[in-house]
This record gives sequence, structure tokens and C-alpha cells, in this order.
Amino acid sequence: MDESLKSFLTELRARLSGFPESETREAVEYYEEYINDALEEGENAENILSHLDSPERIAAVIMTETSIRKAQSKPGLKNYSNVLKYSRTLITKPLSVLLFSIFVIVTYSTAFLLFLGAIVSAAAACIVLPGAVYEALKIPAGFTAEIIGTIGGGLFFAALCLLPAYGLFKLCTLFIRLSASLVGRILNKPGNQLRDTRQNSTIGISSPSPDSEGITDAGEKGEKIAKRAGTSRWIPWTCLIAITVGLILSLSTGLPVKLFMIFNSTESSSITTQEWEYSKSDVNKISITTAHSHIRLEKGSSDKIKILYEQPDWMEPEISCANGQLTFEEKSNGRLPLFFLVSLHENRTDVVVTLPAGFEPAELKLESRGGFIYIETGDFNTKVKTYTGSIYVEKGTAMTAGVKAGTSTGIIQAAGKDAGTKTAGGIKYEAVVNGGKAIEIETSRGSIFIDWISSRGA
Repeated sequence: MDESLKSFLTELRARLSGFPESETREAVEYYEEYINDALEEGENAENILSHLDSPERIAAVIMTETSIRKAQSKPGLKNYSNVLKYSRTLITKPLSVLLFSIFVIVTYSTAFLLFLGAIVSAAAACIVLPGAVYEALKIPAGFTAEIIGTIGGGLFFAALCLLPAYGLFKLCTLFIRLSASLVGRILNKPGNQLRDTRQNSTIGISSPSPDSEGITDAGEKGEKIAKRAGTSRWIPWTCLIAITVGLILSLSTGLPVKLFMIFNSTESSSITTQEWEYSKSDVNKISITTAHSHIRLEKGSSDKIKILYEQPDWMEPEISCANGQLTFEEKSNGRLPLFFLVSLHENRTDVVVTLPAGFEPAELKLESRGGFIYIETGDFNTKVKTYTGSIYVEKGTAMTAGVKAGTSTGIIQAAGKDAGTKTAGGIKYEAVVNGGKAIEIETSRGSIFIDWISSRGA
């Protein structure tokens, strides 16, 4: 064999490097046989090479054909990327290159977004169910209904996430198959035959090549595809069954209704009232902390310090009075799952703190994560703090203390008008009075409403 022909075959093999060895060998053997047949018919090397495309184009055609077959039998982003990568080298006209580039961007982006959506939905399902089980395990054993409701809710939402994941994945694979087929049609247009690797012939490598699973028989391949399709059809039905079971389990316990009422700030019917009284001579400092119940500070007519608590069935109070320190703290009893999120929403229950006239504690702290705080008296230094709850200083109160207020993301209003100064940390407001006493108000995401009109503001 002439050196130029050997060089042609060597370069063709090199161009197919990285390709499966069996397919590389098949392609090289085909062209080696073609060359030998031509030599036997008396054609010289120059004439034979003139009838052949360059090894680069032949390799591109072979790899494109194979990648299209793989993308249709096993649609995935990697296989479709190979289709676009190999087929791009076969398009040389400037306008065609531009149009094909647009085609590549649109189709690959669409396939990627569909695949990403399927991955995100599936990941959400994988997180939701174990998360629900984890939350259920944290609930005390006595609250059986809440445990069942939490697991049922997790099953419901996990299946609800898995269903669109399956749909997006199937849509992605269908889109890749159609796009790969369209690439083949584009390249097989007259004058641009995908299989035309000889300049004067439309005959290419037409021998069947096994796919990645070694299936060469059409009947065997069709049977395997049908089996896969039959198996995959169980996925949506399984998801629908899981959704139904999860919904029944959760609704039967009443947990979703309770969470719905909390997240929509609806007053619960399961409330008990507790009240405590303390002598003002025994108290010098007061600290009131709630998860998401409101706090109301008001002035009373008796000589007792009173705390009235409207207790929902998912909370419990912890109160103590020792060494002049009166402390009240509202805590979760573990009944509700995801209480960290639940406590971000106000609960329509109150902790009412009533102070005797003339009583002035050395320290008063009021703090709530999700509840609102209402201040109806302000004759002493008070520190007020919330996370999402708003803070109100009631109108008409005989205030003898100034106000220092700040909110990170909310607003501040004084006497019904926007007030305060914008800073890098949010909005700051200050109104002072003689005597140096001040109500210090701080909230992260709530708003502050000060209806008392001071002689000085900022």
C-alpha cells in the first residue's frame, strides 16, 4: 500500500482517538477495505484519495453519527454535548455557522434547564422526607398525632416534588432525542450528506454498530426499551399514591390546619389562661421573652405586678422570681415541627404585663421573636427587641422617658408619619426628654410605630 494511503489511515485513526476502540477499528477497517478494493481495480493512490474526504471530516462524520445514535438511545446532556461538538465541525459556511450556533445555544440551554429543574426537584424530595422524619423524631412521644402528621406531611411534599422531577426528566430526554434527530436532518440536507465521506459517493459507514450496551438485534433492543418504559410508568403512579397517603395522614391529625392558622395569624381555639401576681417589693428587675406571642406592657390600678398569659397548646411558660429578678420565658413544648420557622409568625395570644402605678424597676427587658410588642406605659428605662414582630408605643400614654429606635429592614413612624434617619444599618430614630430615661427599641425585620409626639426628633 502506498505511503500516502497508509498516512491517510494513520491520521484517521489518530482523529478518532478517544473514541471507543471497537468503533474506531470498524471505521478504519471499512476505509482500509475500500482502499484495497480500489487498488485491486487498478486505481492509483492519488485517484483514490481524490475520492475521499479528509480524515478530519471523515472522523467528524463518524463521531457525529455515533453521538446521534447514543443521544437517541441514551438521551443525556453529555451525549447531546457530543452531538453538538462533533456536528459543529461539519458546518463551514458563515451563515450556517451563525444559525447553528444559535441552535446550539437555544437547544442546549433548554435541555440544561429542564435537567436542572429535574435535579432540583429530586433533591428537594430527598431533603424534605428525611427532614420531616427528623422533625418527627424530635417531637415528644406523647404527641402521637403531631408525629404522624409530620411524617405524612413530609411524604406528601416529597412525592409532590418527585412528580415534577420525573416529568421534567422525561421532557428533557424527549427534547434531547428530538434535537439530536434534528441535527441529523440538518446535516443530511442535499449537498451536505452526513454519511457522504467520499466526494463522489453518498455511501458511508452503514454497517450497524452496537450501542453502549452491546445490543445489535433490533428486536432485543426494542424489548429492552419497552421494559424500561414499563418500569418508568410506575414512578408517577407511585408518586400519586404517596401524595394521597401523605395528605390523608397529615389532614387526619389536624396538623396542617394548625400550622395554616399560625402562618395566617388566626387565633387558635386551644388556649388556656394563666395568671401570676408578685409584690412590687420583691421585684427589681423584669425580663419577658416570648417565641411568637405578643407582649403588652400596661399600667394597672393595684399594687401588684401581674402577668397574664394566654397559653396555646404548643407552648409552655417558664416563670421564676428570685433575688429581685422576675423572669418569664415562653418556650415550645416540642409539639409543632419546624418551630424555628413557625416562631417567625405572630401568634394571636398575649402576655400582658401589668405594673403598679409608681413602680419603677431598675431594669425592664421585653423581647419576642415573631410576636408584636405594645408599650402602654413608659416611666423608666426599658429595652425592647423583636426579630420579625412590630413594636408599638401607644398614643396618649403619659410618657416620661425618651425613645431610641432602630430597624434593619422595616419602617419607623412617629405620630403617623415616617420618621428617623436612613443609615447603612437601617433606619434610626431618637427622641429625648429631660431626665435621661429612655425606651430603647430594636427590631431586625419588623416596623416601629411611635405615636407619642416629642418636642425633639431625628
